[in-house]
Amino acid sequence: MKSKKFFLTALAVLLVFSWSSATEKYGALAGIVTDEEAVPLPGVSVTVTGEYLQGERTDITNERGYFRIGPLPVAKRGYTAVFMLPGFKKVNWPRITVELGKTLDLKIVMEVTTLEEEITVIAVSPIVDTKSSTSQITISKDLVETLANDRQYQTIMAMMPGAIDANNPFMFGGSGSDNMYLFDGMDSTDPMTKTWSTAMNFDNFEEMQVVISGAPPEFGRGTGAVINVVTKSGSNTFHGLLRFHLTDVGWNAQATGGRYYFSDATHYLTEKRPSINVGGPIMPDMLWFFASWERRNKWKPGSRYENFADWIDDLEPTTGIKCYYRGHYASAKLTFKPFPNQSIMGQWMEDPIRIPLLYAYIGYSSRNDESDAVRFQGGWNLNSEWTSVFGANTFMTIRYSLKRNELNNEPVGSGTTFYRGGVYYGNASSAYFTRRYHDQVQLSLSHFAETSFGLHDLKIGAEMMDIRLSWYSQSYPGNEFIRYHYDDAATPMYRYLMPDRPRSEYDMWVYDRFWTFFIQDKWEVAPNLTLNIGLRAETMKWKNHDKVAILSWGLGKMLAPRIGVAYNLKGNKIHANFGRFYDVYGDWLIRNNQPDAFSYSYEYYRGEYYGVPTWTLIGTYTTGTASTSSYNPDIKPSYMDEFGIGYEHMLTDVISVGVDIMTRSWKRRVEDFDYGYSDAPYNNPDLDGVWHFDNATHPDWGSTYKRYRAAIISFKKNLGNDKYQFLASYTLSDLKGWESSDSDANWGDSPEEDYNALGYLPNDIRHMVKFNGNVFLPYGFNIGTTFYWTSGQPYTETATAYNPIDNRGKTYRLDERGSSGRYPPRWRIDLRLEKKFTILNKVSISAYADVFNLLNNQVEMVRDNSIGDIQLAGDQIGASYTVISPNLDYGNFTRWYPPTSFFIGVKVEF
Repeated sequence: MKSKKFFLTALAVLLVFSWSSATEKYGALAGIVTDEEAVPLPGVSVTVTGEYLQGERTDITNERGYFRIGPLPVAKRGYTAVFMLPGFKKVNWPRITVELGKTLDLKIVMEVTTLEEEITVIAVSPIVDTKSSTSQITISKDLVETLANDRQYQTIMAMMPGAIDANNPFMFGGSGSDNMYLFDGMDSTDPMTKTWSTAMNFDNFEEMQVVISGAPPEFGRGTGAVINVVTKSGSNTFHGLLRFHLTDVGWNAQATGGRYYFSDATHYLTEKRPSINVGGPIMPDMLWFFASWERRNKWKPGSRYENFADWIDDLEPTTGIKCYYRGHYASAKLTFKPFPNQSIMGQWMEDPIRIPLLYAYIGYSSRNDESDAVRFQGGWNLNSEWTSVFGANTFMTIRYSLKRNELNNEPVGSGTTFYRGGVYYGNASSAYFTRRYHDQVQLSLSHFAETSFGLHDLKIGAEMMDIRLSWYSQSYPGNEFIRYHYDDAATPMYRYLMPDRPRSEYDMWVYDRFWTFFIQDKWEVAPNLTLNIGLRAETMKWKNHDKVAILSWGLGKMLAPRIGVAYNLKGNKIHANFGRFYDVYGDWLIRNNQPDAFSYSYEYYRGEYYGVPTWTLIGTYTTGTASTSSYNPDIKPSYMDEFGIGYEHMLTDVISVGVDIMTRSWKRRVEDFDYGYSDAPYNNPDLDGVWHFDNATHPDWGSTYKRYRAAIISFKKNLGNDKYQFLASYTLSDLKGWESSDSDANWGDSPEEDYNALGYLPNDIRHMVKFNGNVFLPYGFNIGTTFYWTSGQPYTETATAYNPIDNRGKTYRLDERGSSGRYPPRWRIDLRLEKKFTILNKVSISAYADVFNLLNNQVEMVRDNSIGDIQLAGDQIGASYTVISPNLDYGNFTRWYPPTSFFIGVKVEF
């Protein structure tokens, strides 16, 4: 009842006001119309039409000659604006581009005439948005389609300056779990891992906006980057795309040593990949449809140990095992306009995938079949939107979405799990089942106002997210885990005896209700000066399985101010911004404060040496419930402060160069302090397994635990009459701190793991050069090129230090973090060659070939940096040490750049 009252109150507040221009999936057109003497012309009729606009939009210029039309769906060269006034020549401006989140300012000059004449403007859209203090890059399908890519939208993210390519890219100092993913303005971020969630047919992508810095208050819940993907819709014209994409392992260059674990293993595979996209009118200007489907059935080679003897004798695993990824991506969208100023959108998306040999597929070669797992991932999403336009200056948007996704790892075999030197044999190491349910409601009102104090582009909004997460994990489901060592004498071993935890009894839930309120204003104080100001307020309440509130942050606990300034310097832009971004807290605190029925107890034994059948019981440990965990009731949310300045210069109508300098500081990390950490105030000398959750205060830096600084130079050229386009950048940066990601939660676990914890983090890349571009040649040929070069990442020599009190091994950094050395620089060149054939100006057929890593640069990227097990002299941190069990894999590289690989494809567009 209280939630309903709260929602109705918020709705009433929103309806009192009318605010701004939505940037989640729309843009707008604005400008001033004058005569040849630069005198403003009031009363000019402005009409905008376009293939992706149901009907037309109109406005009349005011006494300043000003007009504004929005919201407009994004479209590349997709709109025509017509300007009419009696006594003046009619002006047509065709092929206007509207980009995501931007208001395009046009300058129109009308000529006096006594005849019915008209002028067609031949001009391009301005490339610099002089009123925005946000540093962002918008990538359209026009550019991406011309480049070699593996047809995943994460590939587009990797094009961004400062982005580190990965399945979940690392953006601007953030980790892979710090980004915010939106599809058509609706959250698609996995609520459990905070990584990307929904996969889709790549041809469903229309445009992507990536915010580098200065995100407005409507964006939050992440401290990396905002990634907003706009998907395709139907139109008044029936259109479609058929594609067949093919790759084969046998075409690729040989991986040195028969390796199949690469930095980007998605290129080294065999797949026949058909897809179809089709859209059009059911009722012109009223009801459109769009649907897409793509089959996924790929395999790539893996390796495994065939038997116990090969594993124990350190023989090489058998290679060439086929590891499959099977499923499909599908979506369907309806866009309905029942009334001239009302539109409704509904979209269904699904992406069920099954991976029969999970660990072999993702590159863990040191397992046999029985120690592997079967994965199911994916699910379905339902997104909907209602937009009501109240004239040219005001509109309201309401969105509702449902997401039902799973990620399950079911063990293949059963029995004892054995482990030695990174190798598993016998049973799988874990069973894992999760359900991620995520419901979302968004409401925003937008209004553009011209006052005596300047122009205001205003917006107010509210959002509610209801998150329910089900989590079941069974470590060593065969109930016994035994760790062997390389030698067979005098080296201590250990084993765990685990209880049987039936899923029916230990499938626990956590619940989160998340509210957001924001207000923002793009205030044009003067023609050349714009202020972007706003405030975001968030609330969050996490509950455990019994729906008892464990964590509750109300209004005032997460206030995120955002302020920016943009100055128009003769068409160029100087801008600066400051903002605070709160992190959506992970659910691990709640998972460790469950009812006692979810307690997890296990016994820990040590053996004298390999082969001895007797074991000594060290202790029994219980974790995971409210009785085995404590937390500070005044715990505070983590956040990131960002400051940026920049300059964007328009070299020509289609070329711009930008310089951005940014600094980010992550503060008030929520940390778990656990076993054996005896320093005050988290005394735990009895090693009873009680974890304490609190805000970590780090030596030297206080509440700050990570810092990122960067200078970015970017070049962008839009497609012009010269038929080439590109996006290029150079990034100089450094990243330093204690922890690099949400999963790197070792600070406070033990003095050993805290030692040398401050330093350059694994994703500290000092120099990064990127180029993505293409040129269209005569006779339908296209050449697209991608070039990436990055300096090497740092690494740290480590060891496993055994604590004599509990005989537990802890990661011990021998050098200050990131100071042991750096890996070699890595680079690659990708190439696309394409030929298009056009039939009757209605159907085009394109054949293309993509070559990845054209020069076969198989640079070594990651190595095993652990020297083995050590004993510290006098058990003192920082003292000399003795190696008691060397790591025979020390120094061996474990990850490489993928070798040359090829994709070929054919697409038919109509």
